[in-house]
Amino acid sequence: MSTSTPLVSVICLCYNQERFVKEAIESIFNQGYSNVEILFVDDCSTDSSVKIAKKSLQNSPFPYKEVCLETNKGNCYAFNRGFEKASGKYIIDLAADDVLLNGGIQKQVDAFEKLDSTFGVVFANAEIINEKGNYLRPYYKEKEVSSIPFGDVYKTILQKTFICPATMMTRSSVLKELGGYDETLSYEDFDFWIRSSRKYQYFFLNGFTVRKREVTNSHGKGFLAKGDKKGHLRSTLKICKNAYTLNKTPNENKALAVKVRYHMQLSFFIENFEIALSYFSLLEKLDKAVLKDLIFRFLSKKRMRFFNLYSFIKNHIAK
Repeated sequence: MSTSTPLVSVICLCYNQERFVKEAIESIFNQGYSNVEILFVDDCSTDSSVKIAKKSLQNSPFPYKEVCLETNKGNCYAFNRGFEKASGKYIIDLAADDVLLNGGIQKQVDAFEKLDSTFGVVFANAEIINEKGNYLRPYYKEKEVSSIPFGDVYKTILQKTFICPATMMTRSSVLKELGGYDETLSYEDFDFWIRSSRKYQYFFLNGFTVRKREVTNSHGKGFLAKGDKKGHLRSTLKICKNAYTLNKTPNENKALAVKVRYHMQLSFFIENFEIALSYFSLLEKLDKAVLKDLIFRFLSKKRMRFFNLYSFIKNHIAK
């Protein structure tokens, strides 16, 4: 094992996670890696998160800084405020409801230190847990591990999600080059993957580094909210439009069309018809519209409402 110990900055983002934040912070303490700094950023929690975090941080074996926002700004803004204060060679974006597994930082640093500068991200497997901390399943099943994309993953990222964001360790220099997360977006990962993978390679570390918690009010579930109340589909549309400008080949356009089709249909089902039609307009630039696409455009123009049926299928039948 490498004895290299470059500084790792763990940016712990918190919003109303009083039940979990102590465990998240203490998981940083228990890494067994000596060169860590902690940037705790609270996005204007209304519960006891900050009080609990401050008490936990008093026992920190590592230097730490606290950033407590006075208004709720969202993950992208909050992360950037922490990143501004980070000094590490490598960055971990840790949600305050997730848990770092012991030794995870060392494993990822060891992997990074053997890679050349064309690699910008190291990601790994995760243990999915519930709100009580009980193990549910691995993020990647054993039979899937051998087929996880790595290296130049840009085209793959255009069409499907395959990375567990909680497991990522990123070169600080990559984030600086990109200007951090895009604060105009409601979420960060897809945009970061697109912009970073266009220039940098990704490395998959075959091992578990994080316990990723599934919670009832998770960020991802906002995609299914009627009318796109959290703005996730609007943000995704902006990311897809940007990806279109970054694409270099017809095959990349076809890959992006897969993502656009999916979100066009999702926008229709959650009854944000204007966004659905905007996705269709982008789709026409990427690929030839097929009959199914035309049907969704027609139904969107007619504002046909299927949200209740869609929600029932997702919650009761699809499972």
